[in-house]
Amino acid sequence: MENLPKSFDPARASASPETDIVRALYDGLVDLDAKNLQAVPAIAEKWTSSEDHKIWTFELRQNAKWSNGEQITAEDFVRSWRRLTELGNK
Repeated sequence: MENLPKSFDPARASASPETDIVRALYDGLVDLDAKNLQAVPAIAEKWTSSEDHKIWTFELRQNAKWSNGEQITAEDFVRSWRRLTELGNK
């Protein structure tokens, strides 16, 4: 039983099997094409970056909803990224 997941929290998943489970349970802004490992749309339908690649802009799918039917918003992703950085400081 050494490969049991320690957490289902996406912010705490750092290795298999946690990362495998998180990828199966949650959609991100983009996904990776299994054949060529190129970014493909997921929650974001398209994205652009600044010339220096320091600023990324994602356009979310209009029909992206949570399991309870509520619209997924940019603020949802902002909260997730802020939480991730806060956990990294602990």
